[in-house]
Amino acid sequence: MTPVELAEKLHARDVVLLAGRLFLSLIFVHEGLQLATHFEGAQKAMAALG
Repeated sequence: MTPVELAEKLHARDVVLLAGRLFLSLIFVHEGLQLATHFEGAQKAMAALG
């Protein structure tokens, strides 16, 4: 494997890792916004769970 091929492979891996991290953070941001904007429903659900 040449240095150029290795660099391309590592770059592709970095891009995939970045995309995965962005999608994972999007899940947390979405759920946080849902909790903040629908707090009454979330409060009732938490109270029901104890």
